[in-house]
Amino acid sequence: MLILIASIFTLSIVSFKESKELFYITQNILELGSVSKILLPSLRAIQLPAQQSIVKIESCQSNDCATHMSIFFEHGITSIRDYILLEIIAEIIQESLEDYLQTAGSNHFTCNVTLRDTYGIISLQIELMFSSEIYNSMDVVDYVSKFFVHFKDLIMETTTVEFERLVNMFRNAKQNIDNSLQACVDRYWTEIILNSFIFDRNNQERNALDSLTVTDMQEWYNEHIFASTRRQLIIIVCSNDEIKRTSSGIISNNRISHVSYDNQRNQYSIRSSVGVPIERLPRLVRRQDLLDEDDDDGDGHISLLQSKSDSKLRCLTTKRKHNIDLYYDHQ
Repeated sequence: MLILIASIFTLSIVSFKESKELFYITQNILELGSVSKILLPSLRAIQLPAQQSIVKIESCQSNDCATHMSIFFEHGITSIRDYILLEIIAEIIQESLEDYLQTAGSNHFTCNVTLRDTYGIISLQIELMFSSEIYNSMDVVDYVSKFFVHFKDLIMETTTVEFERLVNMFRNAKQNIDNSLQACVDRYWTEIILNSFIFDRNNQERNALDSLTVTDMQEWYNEHIFASTRRQLIIIVCSNDEIKRTSSGIISNNRISHVSYDNQRNQYSIRSSVGVPIERLPRLVRRQDLLDEDDDDGDGHISLLQSKSDSKLRCLTTKRKHNIDLYYDHQ
């Protein structure tokens, strides 16, 4: 009520001094109390603890058999140069992780690797979706952790020529301009609400690409993925009747990958020579309710993206606030 009256006076054609006097007169007449400072809206962004944290949330819908998992590797407050480096790393991980998950089961996982900007704090986000009737969520956590061990060899053995090919690929993608207003709003949302929009950001990003080296990528991977001081958060949304954990993990129920290490490097080199569409370079993760559902597969099976319920992973977006009771899974 007090805020509404203040807004009326502010919008009236009166001076600031007159508006202030009218405000206090109205406050005395209506006997309005002062607003406590603790109730005033505020914004505070904090970093993740320097450790691996796991949060499990029970699905609100009992008939949902899909498990949603988000893995965050926090970088922190970043510069344009660091942001471009993270985009390159996210693109490389996307292709390799999709191949790796195929070793557990064909078309059993959906995977999306992108960046999450939460009020200026940047994180590398890996979003997975799979059936709780086939895989236990903690088994998947262990399985993905092994991927980062194998993927380190690929990162460390990346040559300067391969990295320069990636840089050229991103440089070409930065030449494109978004024609969709909605895409621009999603991409620059954090910069808009913080009043820090950079109008020539694409030009600065193209200039920053020239200063990146393969050593920068390798050092970032060691510091933020493997170091004991890494800031990692895993959020799992699963049903209360998910399958029990197996003693030997996921791979024991599946045959060994038919994709050799040399073949994986060859696929990586081939993919690095093609262009990246501008849609693969988002500033913010797109909200799930804006994504179109995939069509049915040709064999009649429904994709995991067409789950019985929408994704529960919107609780960390800067556009919405969800009050969800969390409980921690102590290891």
